[in-house]
Amino acid sequence: MLRYRAMDFLPCAVSLTLRLFVVVLALAGPGSGFQGPPGRGRISWSVPEVSETVRAGSSKPVRITLLSAQDLSNVTLWVSPSLEQVLSIKPVRFDTLAAGRNYEVTLTFAARASEPAGEHGGTMHVKLGEATVPVPLTIAVKVIRP
Repeated sequence: MLRYRAMDFLPCAVSLTLRLFVVVLALAGPGSGFQGPPGRGRISWSVPEVSETVRAGSSKPVRITLLSAQDLSNVTLWVSPSLEQVLSIKPVRFDTLAAGRNYEVTLTFAARASEPAGEHGGTMHVKLGEATVPVPLTIAVKVIRP
């Protein structure tokens, strides 16, 4: 006589549930109103990366734009600590970003006169409150001596 326990069917039930979830997501499609967390495709920069050279004792502003595919609020821009000595950003905060609208951000590369020649690299991130959106902008700065 064959006996089955509920545990014998558990792996099959989990697999079936996962498959149904994937099918529902696929059928929902991009225009379905399904909104996951902002990420790739939701935030974009006008340039894929920024690479600048600045002479010690001088500064150089660079303007880029940020575009969101959805309305966002409580947005801040954060730069990695490796760039803090040679880069400032304005504005640092946006109360709201409207979907489909470009927002200008000015990156000011500045090196003190005493700054040694060298390269600095890092990223700028978009944060929503405490959450970081996974769309960093790669930034490289080369400081040269006069």
